[in-house]
Amino acid sequence: MTGRLGWATGTVVVGWLMLALVRAWQVGASASQVAPYLYAPLLIAGGGWLGWWAGKHVATHIVSTMLAITGVWMVFGVLLVAEPGKAPIGYPNANAALGIQLLALAALATLRDRTRKLGWLAIAATVLATLANVSRAGIGIALGAGAFFALAVAFPRIKARWPVVLGSITACTTGAVLLVAIARRVHWRIEIDTFVEPTRRYLWNQAWEAFRDRPALGHGPGGYAPLNVLADDPDTMSAHSLPLHVAAELGGVGLLLLLALFACGLTVAARAQTPAAAWITVTAWTALTLHAFLDHLVEFWPIPLAAGLVLGYGLVAKTDAEAEDKVV
Repeated sequence: MTGRLGWATGTVVVGWLMLALVRAWQVGASASQVAPYLYAPLLIAGGGWLGWWAGKHVATHIVSTMLAITGVWMVFGVLLVAEPGKAPIGYPNANAALGIQLLALAALATLRDRTRKLGWLAIAATVLATLANVSRAGIGIALGAGAFFALAVAFPRIKARWPVVLGSITACTTGAVLLVAIARRVHWRIEIDTFVEPTRRYLWNQAWEAFRDRPALGHGPGGYAPLNVLADDPDTMSAHSLPLHVAAELGGVGLLLLLALFACGLTVAARAQTPAAAWITVTAWTALTLHAFLDHLVEFWPIPLAAGLVLGYGLVAKTDAEAEDKVV
């Protein structure tokens, strides 16, 4: 990634880091409280470079083999480790989010390796790793993302990128509207509990109220926990929603920078080497975004790293010559 997009992305990342650091200094936040704001974007950027390098210098069958091994390891981590700390991350929803990103990498590798044997093995392993965690949101998002991955692999000569980009913007906009609608209200009909559990809705409502109290710059990193009566439990210390947590702690300025970060990532994803690869990278970025609306995922470092790997690998994931010769 070079030129104006690279400069724009770098500027947004630096702006985000400066905002987090300045607000952390102003409110006296600890290093652990500000750390996720710093390492998440840096891991995405670093993963992007590593994915680009791997796409240039690492044979596709090696990538597929590593993904297959990782997927099998994740499956055994779920089967052999007792609740609630399922390996490798220790949180089933985060494991599922990681599995979706690894599945996207496997799909990109399959685009490059038309023999498909190792690629399909990697896909099968990462699918099992995602489903084995029994994350309701993760499985739902994985099924939707998997359909787009399968479409791109089955039809590698897809010509248009705009449908998947438009779909991403539409899905994320709709998700954001629904998230705010739920977070703003305290009382809902009992039917809503079928889709969003009451504890999660409470955390979202507390984050929304914290945002309304300080809409410009928020309460600073770590500022949400003192306002949350459930913060004594580590499982409910976070708002369990990336945009709402950012709104509570970095305010409207943080939300604007978060939106800019999403736009930069979406633009990089859309600029993948081929349209088929773009369908995979854009879908993976969208899946992580939607999942992060519902849970605190990017603070688990393997997830932003894997998301960056997908973006970087997609930039060089050119479909092989055999696939280009096939009539679809």
